[in-house]
Amino acid sequence: MARHEAAAPSITRRSLLAGAAAAFLPSRTLADSLIIRPEMRGVDPRYAAYATVGPYTFPESAISFRTPRSNMVVFHPEGAKSARLVVFSHGVLADPLTYAPLLKHWASHGFVVAAPLHEDAVIENGLKLRRSRAAGIAEWQIGDLLEDDKAWRERTDACSACVDAIPLLSKATGIRVLDERPAITGHGYGSFIAQLLLGARVKGSDGSPVEYVDPRFFSGILMSPQGAGVMRLDKDSWAGIANPLLSLVARNERDFTGQPPEAREDPYRLSKAGYKHLGLLKGGDGTTFSGRSAGSIPEQGALFTVLKAMTTGFLHAYSSYDEAAFADMGSDFFERMSLGLVDERRR
Repeated sequence: MARHEAAAPSITRRSLLAGAAAAFLPSRTLADSLIIRPEMRGVDPRYAAYATVGPYTFPESAISFRTPRSNMVVFHPEGAKSARLVVFSHGVLADPLTYAPLLKHWASHGFVVAAPLHEDAVIENGLKLRRSRAAGIAEWQIGDLLEDDKAWRERTDACSACVDAIPLLSKATGIRVLDERPAITGHGYGSFIAQLLLGARVKGSDGSPVEYVDPRFFSGILMSPQGAGVMRLDKDSWAGIANPLLSLVARNERDFTGQPPEAREDPYRLSKAGYKHLGLLKGGDGTTFSGRSAGSIPEQGALFTVLKAMTTGFLHAYSSYDEAAFADMGSDFFERMSLGLVDERRR
């Protein structure tokens, strides 16, 4: 595969204003008037707008989409004339629908969200990672997957295929999906894939440096990213990443890598300065990012609200070039509005 260098993004007040002026501003339609938005008292209206359902409805069931290189599910904003693309890579042994509450939220804010169903998903080939042991105990061979060059290539290619499929996505959704400034997002293993596509450098199984960068991805959201010391990442892996980046770390999460939260700050700390954001979710764990426990556990619900707000603000700032969102990302806006549930940093 040819190697590409990701160009450093140039973001100025003029380009933000131009992007905002060119963006499609939805009118209030019957569908919009039927959307039920929970009231959030005592917070800035912009924060409430980020955190609650957006101006668009979305199909309850995602579109299943198949290309020669990727099987994906697609969430889209109904009634939008145009939309920007967000690609999401799911965690190990999960699938895109695990994260439906978050992906639908982004769609309600005017983004087309394409999420590949990776080959290691349990409903695909994930069960092949399970090995039976004595006494009928099952053992998951996750370590093999996390260090598998072939799996990395398959996952990164599936995400790139979503960008290649923009004409087909436009036809399937009836929306003009824009090819400017697509965002790559992911959770856990998916955040590792997002790092690779943004230009993180790792070593192959033979010890030689390899790259998986796709320079078409303009920005990235990393939920529970990995730091140096696992999956062949080292302190220099992020030196070439100049793209806008939001890293989100849950303080109480423990995953297959066993890394502490502090190590997961490496993509934020060790990438090129400029347009880098970090959100430390206080008390969160691995379930925070899917939103599956948000309705039954109040603490998780509060953290998921913060997650929706901050990721939506980031997408509006760097994909839509919304000037107000850009200003919010450049301050402690989300930390203040969440009453300290997220520790917000930027560099």
